[in-house]
Amino acid sequence: MGKKRTMGVRKVAVLLALVAALGTGSYIFTASNTFSGGTNAAGEGSGTVSGYTVGAPTYTLLSSDPSKISSFQFPIAGGVTAATVVKASLVSGSWSSCSVGSISAGAGTATCSYSSGSEPSVVSVTTLDVVAAN
Repeated sequence: MGKKRTMGVRKVAVLLALVAALGTGSYIFTASNTFSGGTNAAGEGSGTVSGYTVGAPTYTLLSSDPSKISSFQFPIAGGVTAATVVKASLVSGSWSSCSVGSISAGAGTATCSYSSGSEPSVVSVTTLDVVAAN
């Protein structure tokens, strides 16, 4: 009976050592996250992201139904190159691929078009969301 109890204690000790090692390992990974502006726990935080500057959009209405937007464009600056990929949305969940026209000094005009049948109505436009990356 004493032998079984000793084996159970050893199993528990091994299990506790394993849990401690895993806990330390996960701490090591989260401890390497740093953010400017203060101390944050578990890698959580926020900071300034440098990126593009987006100007006010202009809209082109659908010729067959002027209550819908067929395309829109906006100025984009801050390091735009020929490799910059731009997507934008006027309505949540309705993203459009955009092309950037002639680029000068890291700036250009992004033109975004909706495919036929997916054009949002003017009244549903709530915000301009832009995602761009080189």
